[in-house]
Amino acid sequence: MNQFATPGLGTLLARRFVEGAGQLGVFLVGFVMFVIWFVDELRQYYDLMFNDRQPHVRHWLVFVGVGLCAVGWFWSLVTSFSMMREAKRHEELMVQKSAAPPPVLGSIR
Repeated sequence: MNQFATPGLGTLLARRFVEGAGQLGVFLVGFVMFVIWFVDELRQYYDLMFNDRQPHVRHWLVFVGVGLCAVGWFWSLVTSFSMMREAKRHEELMVQKSAAPPPVLGSIR
């Protein structure tokens, strides 16, 4: 459950390899697009000190990049809730299959 750090790693650890690789891939592509936009912005504004050219801002790159990061985060969140529900169902099944009741702590000597 590390949606905020790197979406997909928790899913990979839970052995859901296809979902985890998809989440991680979508997030990383979005992050790389954001970094490319940021470096391009810095380069253009740095050039303003030496040239009279106006910067050409590529807004689509930042919107698509941040959007892909958000898709990766939300996909990871949905998968986390799915895994938590699955674990709860598995826990209930194990309790139902258990024939002997758990020991009472006061009766153990």
